[in-house]
Amino acid sequence: MVVVELTDASGKCECALFGDYVEELNKKMGKADEGLPVVVIKFAKIKIFRDQASIQNVINTTRIFINPDIPEAVEFKNRAKPAMDEEFLRMHPKKKVSELTDLEEDGIFAIYGVLSGIVQGEDWWYPACKCHRAVIPDSGAYYCNGCSKHVFQIVPRFKVKVEISDGGSTCVFVIFDSDMSYIMEKSCAHFVGKSKVSNGGSCPAEFDAQVGSKMLFIVDNGPRQSKIVDGTFRVKRVCMDSQIIQKFIADGPFVTPVKAMSQAIEVESDNDIDDVDVVADYQPLSFMKDVIVTPPVVAKTPYKEDVVVTAVKRNLSEVFDGATKVQGKKSMRRVKIEKE
Repeated sequence: MVVVELTDASGKCECALFGDYVEELNKKMGKADEGLPVVVIKFAKIKIFRDQASIQNVINTTRIFINPDIPEAVEFKNRAKPAMDEEFLRMHPKKKVSELTDLEEDGIFAIYGVLSGIVQGEDWWYPACKCHRAVIPDSGAYYCNGCSKHVFQIVPRFKVKVEISDGGSTCVFVIFDSDMSYIMEKSCAHFVGKSKVSNGGSCPAEFDAQVGSKMLFIVDNGPRQSKIVDGTFRVKRVCMDSQIIQKFIADGPFVTPVKAMSQAIEVESDNDIDDVDVVADYQPLSFMKDVIVTPPVVAKTPYKEDVVVTAVKRNLSEVFDGATKVQGKKSMRRVKIEKE
């Protein structure tokens, strides 16, 4: 079982997936491109508890789509990013540049560093389909593997390699289109058009103006996106906001999720799990403790009147199967005990 949180501009919703749907989600997530994935759950069961809606899969019925090729999903993906202060200050553990090279831990990390140089002699942009995937020249057109078809119009997109230093160590990061456009405040098409006019083959001179800039980076060190083949690191997001950078440095080391969870439990054990900003991997089970209930049934006791039971926790395997087992009446024999 896995519980994921789906969110859009209107709010959040928990989604519980069981059995083969967990493996299906993992496979499709592994094939997703950079950025937050757009998840579409079709034919799901809706559950309401304490005025909060959650959904779960229905065996052999529910369908899962990751980044479906529809205009609504593409538009949503382009604007589905958390606030910068939220992502850089509270969502990910901090790491130093010097720790990245030998880092064996998988995960997404926040990094502070100075852009110390632009890697020269490398392609700084690539032709892309409207679906944002790279295309290759073929038969007088371009072929997109993502769309599985030939396209005749392309969009230039950034792919810039930069050197990032923390004063002691240096790593090479790869910055892609949206983040490089954010840094330069201009689109890739602007610089591609300008470079063709000037017939220059190297990186635009404007890139060098960013050398010495202090930045925050979100870097993915997962098994698939950790280091690219040439040893560089893929950047998922960049922040140049001076106030966020100062707070990032002043806050010191990031408290890991497990430690944050244990501290919260020690301080106030009665707090709901949702009140903790950073939670550990076992959040799904903690979340379930508040939603696992049995519908009202009549329980029998030999000493009291009938009691209505409204919140009895059950085994996880029984929670979402829609079946509520009610104990039937048991006949009892009266045994007369005589004194000798």
